[in-house]
Parts: sequence; structure tokens; C-alpha cells
Amino acid sequence: MKRSNMIKADLQEIVAINHLTSVLESVSSIRIGQIKDTVLAGRECFTELWKTYTHLRIDSEKHQRFISKDESRFSNGKTLYVVMTSDGSLSGSIDQKIVDYFLTVRETQSADIICIGKHGVSLLRQRGIEALQSFESPSNSDQEQVLEICSVIEPYAKITIYYQSYESISKQIVKSIELISSVATLAGDTTAQADIISSRDFVFEPSLKIIVKTMESTMLQIALREIILDSELAHLASRFVAMFAAEERAKKTQKSLTSSWQKARRDERDKRQRETIASGVTL
Repeated sequence: MKRSNMIKADLQEIVAINHLTSVLESVSSIRIGQIKDTVLAGRECFTELWKTYTHLRIDSEKHQRFISKDESRFSNGKTLYVVMTSDGSLSGSIDQKIVDYFLTVRETQSADIICIGKHGVSLLRQRGIEALQSFESPSNSDQEQVLEICSVIEPYAKITIYYQSYESISKQIVKSIELISSVATLAGDTTAQADIISSRDFVFEPSLKIIVKTMESTMLQIALREIILDSELAHLASRFVAMFAAEERAKKTQKSLTSSWQKARRDERDKRQRETIASGVTL
């Protein structure tokens, strides 16, 4: 049996782990609440922008779909896969599930790959796959990084994102989404609610076409940001669950070590008393 001082050292480590997991669990819970509010606000902003966009006319033709395929922005005509993971490894097995799902369902191996999240880069390299480009996971307020990612992905004709979607604290779903079509999905049923907006009735500066392109880029950014936030929610929920489980294990271990430490102290005290009595009898 271990000496009491050694068990005490183990106990102190478990107490520290217990405290750390409790703190991370609380932080994850707070961040989940904050991001949920941000997602709702972003969707309201997108809905208003989409209402205006869908009633614009260029050359007397209504834009009925997001970004027509003859636009010059699709310069390379290639397919892009975006694998969205976390920057750390404290989210349980969620990142591994995303990478496994991506490798299972991707349609072609010739497409370019961009990875968001340092952990995903590491997991892909373990499979012998090198991403064309990688980014750290953008924080809730890091709009500049979202703009940087958008500038990289905009030239692609098809953009598929693999990520984990938040369902609830205890449930997250790994899935993929085609980014361009997801813009219309995000907008919902918001058409036919405003008057037609065209150059016949309004003066646009610098031009209606430039305004439309700017709105398209903005909507792409909002849609990407929504997916990033959804992914972050899922990772935070997974971390919350992982930290809760770790905290419960730490509590059980702490209880067991406390009992062992107390028993070891009693045994050592009894042993010293017996030795003292034995030495007195000998004298």
C-alpha cells in the first residue's frame, strides 16, 4: 500500500483536475448562451438583407438565386472542401468524427481542401492528407478572419463544408452543407414581401450591379459565419459534456483517494504506536 504522503500528492492532483474541469464546464456553458444570442441576431440581419436582395432587378430580370454561375468570381471552376474543427483537443472525439465523416462521404479526391482549426490539420496529416490552406477557428468577434476565409473560398464553383452541428447540449450531428445553396436556406421564406427595386425607379451609386455583388459577398460572409458559430456551439457542447464526465470521474477518484489517504494515515499512526509500545516493553 502507498504511503500517506504519496496518496496525498495524488489527491492534490485530482482536486486540481476537478477544479479545472468544473471551470471549463462553466465557461463552456456561458459561451453557449452568448453564441446562441449572436446566431439569432445574425439571422435577423441576414433576413432583412435577403428581402432587399431578392427584389432587386438588373436589366429587368429578377435575381432569383444566389450568385449566378456566369459571374467572374468563379474563376477556377473547382470544387472546395472545408473541414471545420477546433483548435484544441478538449472537445472529446468530435474532431475525429468530422474528419472520419469527411473522408467517408467526399465525392472526389481531386478537390482542394481547406481546414479551419489546428486540431483538424493534425488529424488530416495523420491520414496522409495535407490541406491546401488552414486557418485558426475564428472567435465570435473576429470578423476579419471570416473575411479572409471568404476571400479564399469565393473563387470556387462548389464549396462543401464538413462540420458538427449543434442540436442540444447532449447531441451534436456531423454533417456537410453546400455553402452557396445554404444561403437561400438560411434566408427562409422571405420573398414577395417588398416592392420591386430597379434602376427605373431608383438611382444607385456606384451601380446596381456592384451593389448586388457587394450584397452577395456580405450574405456569403454571414452564411459562413452562421456555420462557424453553429460548429463552435457544437464543440462547446461537446466540451461541456466531456468536462462534466471528467469532473464526475475526478470526484469519484477524489473520494476513493481521500478514503485511502485516511486509512493509510491511521495505519501509519497505529504502526508508530505499536513500535513505541514494543520499544518500551523491550526496555
